[in-house]
Amino acid sequence: MGTGLCRGGYRLAVKILRRFRVRASSFRRFQVGMFAALIFGAGAAPSAPLVAQGPPDAADREAALRVLERASERYQEIGAFCGAFEQEMSVPLLRQVTRSHGTLCQAGADRFLMDFEDPEGDIVVADGTHVWVYFPSTDPGQVFRSGLSASDGRFDFHREFLEDPGEKYEPVHRGREEIEGRWTQAIHLTPIAPSPYRGAQVWIDTETSLIRKVEIEEDNESIRTVRLLNVEIDPDLADDLFEFTPPPGVQVITR
Repeated sequence: MGTGLCRGGYRLAVKILRRFRVRASSFRRFQVGMFAALIFGAGAAPSAPLVAQGPPDAADREAALRVLERASERYQEIGAFCGAFEQEMSVPLLRQVTRSHGTLCQAGADRFLMDFEDPEGDIVVADGTHVWVYFPSTDPGQVFRSGLSASDGRFDFHREFLEDPGEKYEPVHRGREEIEGRWTQAIHLTPIAPSPYRGAQVWIDTETSLIRKVEIEEDNESIRTVRLLNVEIDPDLADDLFEFTPPPGVQVITR
């Protein structure tokens, strides 16, 4: 399926939702499908690289690459981390914004947890073999499951944006910005190779080289922003933290 066809289907869905003046619960259900597609890559072809507005200044690019390389090295040193997250999902075509928060933990490249406190009970888990997406706040009757390889690491934005700096994304240094009392380096990333995203920006802690904030522009024009707070490096994690068992009676949909 081509990117243009995906966008056309998305715009048609938007028109239908607008025509019938969907309620917030219906909009959140619509977003569940978007979130699952983000993680599983279902129904969307990688977007073509954005056309650059001229080459970045060489010194600016080198500065951005140095920040990304330090962050990449730091990420590879970390065995696991946990922290609070605040997420905002904006769909400009619907003129809708939803916000959520909870706990985010990761151990290596194959274990991941996004445990929502609001909406309470929503969860995304990578258990080393499968990725599970269960949003009972909008659809308690079904859970999405995908093989870990099929998700292609989409849940791991650290790996997506820090692996091989300068190879997948063209970095541009956007200056310093203070986030929750900590100074960060803002780096804008434009795809220069096939990517599931139109672009992104990461805010990297100047002192710790950890990602504090990421803003991702999806191919369907939605924007997802995630802030990480109170990050703890290599914490003691429960053995069953990255395990998920579907509740009784819930339909498991395999992607």
